Amino acid sequence: MTRYLVLARMAALLAASALRAEAPHPASGTSQESVTVTATGPLSDKAIAAFVQSHVTPSQRLGKIARWRNGVCPVTAGLPPEGNLYVSRRIKAIATMVGAPVEAEEACKSNIGIVFTTKPQALLDDIRTRHPFLLGEHDPSQTARLATINRPVQAWYVTETEDMNGARSVDYEPQNNGVDLLDPLCQVGASNGCFTHLPYARESRVEASRLGDGLSSNLFHVTVVVDWNAVQGAEIGPLADYIALLALSEAVLADGCQEVPSIANLMAPDCDAARKPAAITDLDLAYLRGLYRMETAGTLVEQRSQIVYQMKKALDRH
Repeated sequence: MTRYLVLARMAALLAASALRAEAPHPASGTSQESVTVTATGPLSDKAIAAFVQSHVTPSQRLGKIARWRNGVCPVTAGLPPEGNLYVSRRIKAIATMVGAPVEAEEACKSNIGIVFTTKPQALLDDIRTRHPFLLGEHDPSQTARLATINRPVQAWYVTETEDMNGARSVDYEPQNNGVDLLDPLCQVGASNGCFTHLPYARESRVEASRLGDGLSSNLFHVTVVVDWNAVQGAEIGPLADYIALLALSEAVLADGCQEVPSIANLMAPDCDAARKPAAITDLDLAYLRGLYRMETAGTLVEQRSQIVYQMKKALDRH
């Protein structure tokens, strides 16, 4: 069974789990169809750099910034059908706006699962028990912390590593059979056959350069859980935009309020209403466009610098 088929079945199970929960009422504004973007005022170079520095999370495996290489295909569950469709289509629309790859067909193999549920911790407990793969690569000692709901909207990321020849492997240890390395000092006829087995290692083609090693991090699957109890009364438009930001980038959304205008402020508890945009902002879109224009094989420092550069270019045109 391919990993993609496994993920498709997991997405179906997530949807079923959400629908078994107490059925939520439609979010206000479910029928909203128009796409809006909140404009931002002039921002300093320092403010843009600080936003990128605080927002970007390097992948666990490579310590680089991950983005989608496969076309994004979101599936949403837990809302009425029109609400589910709106959220999924909005993610695709924003992905198209920023240059991320998108699966054209709605009936595609899902790689982004969004679940609205009144029982988020029960859902996450089920994921931890039956589908720990969806939590992404992490230190096993951190599993309990990782599998705890502590935000109204929360995301978990599975990444994959791509080498300079385009070979990809999912960053999840149980999915990896390891690598057998030849020991050059081994004596012929040794009992181990002159090979050392590294159970969680993988073979990748790299290049030695101060500009990078030729390895890239890709997003492979994203799970977003929305605690319906915590988002009651929220408009579906801004909420969908917030989810899109999580689905298209491996993001850290701080508890504090961003100093710059960002949809990331939507769920920040200490942000007043005036600092919570009604839609995704120019700054957010500039960030995502920079993410999908950066050199994936570069170092983390270079990747951040490229995103900042692209953001400055985009925002200067406004």
